Amino acid sequence: ASLLAAHSISYWVDTSLTDDSLFAQMVFAPTDSVIWAERFAIGGDAVLNERKTITRLITGAISDQLKYSERSFDDFKAHPDAYRGYLAGSRHLNKLALPDVRRARIAFRKTLNAHRQFAPAASGLARTYWMEWVMTARGDAALLGNARKAALQAIAHDPNLAAGHRELGVAELYLGKVEESLEALERSVALSPHYADTIYSQANSLVHASRPEERLDQSNRALE
Repeated sequence: ASLLAAHSISYWVDTSLTDDSLFAQMVFAPTDSVIWAERFAIGGDAVLNERKTITRLITGAISDQLKYSERSFDDFKAHPDAYRGYLAGSRHLNKLALPDVRRARIAFRKTLNAHRQFAPAASGLARTYWMEWVMTARGDAALLGNARKAALQAIAHDPNLAAGHRELGVAELYLGKVEESLEALERSVALSPHYADTIYSQANSLVHASRPEERLDQSNRALE
């Protein structure tokens, strides 16, 4: 993180090579999210023979993603205080303890007070509500209503934010609306096919929909 900050790096591309494939992914540093990923089959001498083709595909995908995410990046630059508040909330959510979840909620609320249309903060706020509901033995149903409301707010501000649809899908599941949950999670996976949290959440909802074989497929995909 310090290296990224020191050099003002906003995106990075990571690659890994196996005997039969090349995996490449592009990460958006402000939200630490994978915004593009692809696996290329390169069995035998293909890595040498198809090097130019693979390079062209990767650079083309990177260019397209830069154009797509530039509006979000400009928003981060225009509202640095809101962004810092979002980062503070995200750090608290890395610790699975109720006090930290509530600290994260305070940070996300502060962010939304500074920038009401900051969709990632609304998505994070939704997560704090359903997490608290789970941690407190599911005693306060109002928490799930708040989670759903915050997730819908995130989607309204940025319909292409996969995290917003993911949080909506989780909230709907806990509210007992399995079909609505699957619909939201399917949308999230479509927006970000390599977002492991969403794929796992979709697998969880598939179990509740009595579709265990599909759940196993999605669980393996999330692990991959």
